[in-house]
Amino acid sequence: SALGHRAQTLESKMFLSDLVDSISLFRQHRLFLPDTLFDNRLSRILQGELVRIKSLIESADRCSQIEEAQEWCVSEFGSAGHVPTSVQQALPPGVVWTGSLHMFKTTSIQEIMLKLEEMGILNCSKPGVRFTVAASVFPLMWGLSTVWVYVGVTYHIQHH
Repeated sequence: SALGHRAQTLESKMFLSDLVDSISLFRQHRLFLPDTLFDNRLSRILQGELVRIKSLIESADRCSQIEEAQEWCVSEFGSAGHVPTSVQQALPPGVVWTGSLHMFKTTSIQEIMLKLEEMGILNCSKPGVRFTVAASVFPLMWGLSTVWVYVGVTYHIQHH
């Protein structure tokens, strides 16, 4: 229903806002980096990638198919070094994007932040680094949800 879709969209927007705040606070208080910059344009592009992934998963009609679809999406889009075509096309010359897609079986910001911290994804301190973050909460059956998160960084290639 349209109302259900709006509620899902609102939940995803609130989650994304909390995640961005948490990343900034982590980098400020744990890494002593005063400013964390975000690339809003690329983050919106990655948000569009999550819409595509969500429609792929929603097209699976049985629980076993949903799990297969999730696993396929993680292997297809989540591998290190995979840069979505939409991101490649949007990068200015001399700028590199590196990032990955993650699926979490929790909606807890604290748990997700712990995982991202453990992976070292949030530690980049290259000059001019900008973070890209996209997130979407996918409601499943029985009141469960998964959260899909794209986290990446852009930075300029240094020529020596």
